[in-house]
Amino acid sequence: MFFSSRAAIWCLLSLLCLTNLKTAFAQQWSGASPSRSRVGGGISVTVQGVGFSTTPGNSYRCKFTANGQTEQSTLVAAQDANTVVCVTPQWTHGNADSILGIVDQANLPVPKQGGGTLTFQFRAPQLSVPASINYVMQNCNETANAMTFHANVSHAIETISLELKNVTSSLPGLVVNAPSASNAHSIQLSWFPDLSLPWNVSTSIVIVIGESGQAEPDLATMTVPINVEAPPEMIAPSPQHGQEFVVPVGETLNIILAAEDRNPSQAVLIALLEDPGLPSGSSITATGPYLEARRPGFGSLSTPVKRELSFRPSRGQQGFSYQICMFAYNSDSAVRPSRSCTRCIVVRVPPAVPSFDETLSTPADAVVPSAVQCETVIDIAIKDIGGAGYCASPVAVVSQGQTRALPQFAALEGVPGRSVATSVVSGCGNGTHYKIVWRPKRGQEGQQYRVCVDLVSHLQPDVQGIQRCYTIRVDKCLFCAAQGDSFTTAARLFGTDWVQLWGANPQHNDPDLLTDDGRRYTVGPAYLVQDGDTAAGIASRFGMPQEALLDLNPDLQSLDAVKLGDSLCITPHVCNDAGSQ
Repeated sequence: MFFSSRAAIWCLLSLLCLTNLKTAFAQQWSGASPSRSRVGGGISVTVQGVGFSTTPGNSYRCKFTANGQTEQSTLVAAQDANTVVCVTPQWTHGNADSILGIVDQANLPVPKQGGGTLTFQFRAPQLSVPASINYVMQNCNETANAMTFHANVSHAIETISLELKNVTSSLPGLVVNAPSASNAHSIQLSWFPDLSLPWNVSTSIVIVIGESGQAEPDLATMTVPINVEAPPEMIAPSPQHGQEFVVPVGETLNIILAAEDRNPSQAVLIALLEDPGLPSGSSITATGPYLEARRPGFGSLSTPVKRELSFRPSRGQQGFSYQICMFAYNSDSAVRPSRSCTRCIVVRVPPAVPSFDETLSTPADAVVPSAVQCETVIDIAIKDIGGAGYCASPVAVVSQGQTRALPQFAALEGVPGRSVATSVVSGCGNGTHYKIVWRPKRGQEGQQYRVCVDLVSHLQPDVQGIQRCYTIRVDKCLFCAAQGDSFTTAARLFGTDWVQLWGANPQHNDPDLLTDDGRRYTVGPAYLVQDGDTAAGIASRFGMPQEALLDLNPDLQSLDAVKLGDSLCITPHVCNDAGSQ
């Protein structure tokens, strides 16, 4: 039995081996389509043949060999006995005509039907540009034609579209006219030199093109050397043409003017146009060589020069703008080109435009509730929206129907560190902050007080500013405690009993200690006057002397002034004399 089983197993294995050998010798490949790929790979290549194994575990790959370099695709299962589809790998060896081969999972080659080889091409984008460009300028604004050249783009695989990926250059204002992606096209590059901007006479343009629609496109890069023969020019840190500066009254603007001539051995100077000249309060100082302004790549061909322009506006110049124009030129007028473009800057002295800073200020026309002894705060934050950082402060004014600007005992005060004296004109870039602070006293409850402030610029105090008003409403039957207060001291203030106050504030446990954190305590309930009510009747109903009713409601001119709908503060008599002791 043992020998017969062993013989059966050997026989079965022999049959399988013979079958695999037969299959291996039977499979062949005949061709592949397409027969070219981008160097970045990722192209599906359909390999036709016969006898490909579809048995699980069997797989194939494409192998590409050129000039001793080999790349291969990943293993894939045959789609059927006649088709294997592999994806080209990245070819890192540039344009090449490789030999395609097919191998199985054991790296055994699959023979090509009929013998011979199949050439498989790997192709990269092609970019053609001029070897170099020499561009000769004239004096500023006399150059009529821009520097222009073309970069020609193409790809050997007609189905691949190319596009411009990047152009790198230190030339400011370089214009690139690139058409939409296609297999072959021309990119036009042009540059009209702007002598108001710094640039190097010896530079280059780097052009990068690549495939369109690929996550990792094949690229081609070319560098075009550029040489420009240019006139003198203003250089950094000189301001740009048309640049605007803002300088408030009381502050000083300092501007460095620097120039350089790129022509060998030529001295460069800086001059100002007499028209429009310099504004009052300004000066210009000539200095010696300005070696720190020398730019990389220029070596010792020239020596930069510098002049310093200063301007400190005074009162009366706010709201005006001044134009100042300058240019660089060679001391030898025979040198061509010999003069730079003229640069004109604008210096603006802004007017004072004080405004409320809405992020910190109490909103306009706000009704601010308050009560006896409660700290009431109205925030007035100011910022000059003219961008000058001028300082401003509020001034309380008497509003219509009022006899005084602020309620009695109220004060307008500056926030420490955020307010300045009225003699300080500028330097308030972060704004200023003031507050109206008031703790109403007994006798002021039940009243509404209208408070108005004007914003006044320290630069122009005689100019009427922006006005904003608020209403402070002092509620009745409420109060805040001062430090050390108790219901006993509060009872004396309101002419009532401490037990009465304690009962009106059940949330407070300790009658001998009230908190001074701004919490509002209740004196008593509010009673809404009904039809037919009189002050005497109301006082009698709640066990109060009529004088006490009038004292708790100081907004009533007399007891006869009680009318339907009035809200009265009352302290109902809940304790007898003995209890109150």
